[in-house]
Amino acid sequence: MPNIFGWGNDEPQILPKEQGGDTIAVFTSKIKNLFQNLFNTLNSYPWSNATQTAAGYMSAEDKAALDGVSTTYLPLSGGAMSGDISNAGTGFRCLLGGSSVNDGARVAVAHENNAQYPGEFWIVAKKTGVGDKGLIGKPDGTLTWDGKNVETNVSNTTAYYRLSNGLQILTGDALSSSSGAVTVNFAHAFAEYPRVMITPYGINTTQFAPRCTLDTTSFDFVCVGTNNTYINGASVRWLAFGIGA
Repeated sequence: MPNIFGWGNDEPQILPKEQGGDTIAVFTSKIKNLFQNLFNTLNSYPWSNATQTAAGYMSAEDKAALDGVSTTYLPLSGGAMSGDISNAGTGFRCLLGGSSVNDGARVAVAHENNAQYPGEFWIVAKKTGVGDKGLIGKPDGTLTWDGKNVETNVSNTTAYYRLSNGLQILTGDALSSSSGAVTVNFAHAFAEYPRVMITPYGINTTQFAPRCTLDTTSFDFVCVGTNNTYINGASVRWLAFGIGA
């Protein structure tokens, strides 16, 4: 790379005049001209931040952005990754198998404050001309495939099953009360009155006679002993089945 700055042919000669040296006036003039050329060169330089089309300085913000490229963006050719990929805002973020949602499988997650799909995840299989089927999970424990519920545990005391033909089965545990009827709410409603079966465990069954009333969203039950009084704290297991709503 050639030198940008230099004396050129105007290098002052610090020699006696008889040996070709400059007089004080000439020497001073050359020094002055040298610095003036330097000032002109420096003043003509674009002392501003660089752009995509012009050279210049790099701002502090640009330097920070450049330093963060290796940690801010995923490598296009793959590689190791650690930490979370966070969702900026409350949107619905997708990992696409193609260039858009229309040409391949996708995995999508939503923020809990998303207006349409709060806290949901979608795993969708798609091929043009074949079909578009999705597994959708919701915060309440609902899990569906192609719009039909699949087996899922609602809690540690209630289990929920939904078959593709609409048959819905719920099971769970409950305790009776000496104060009267106990209400058990179904985790998922039925389209019509379901069949409910109740069976005791942990007590003398000869002193037990369950009675219950029900609708499509819940049932009430009491445990009555042989002396026709309510039994307190009797453990029962129940099963309800019918067409899901």
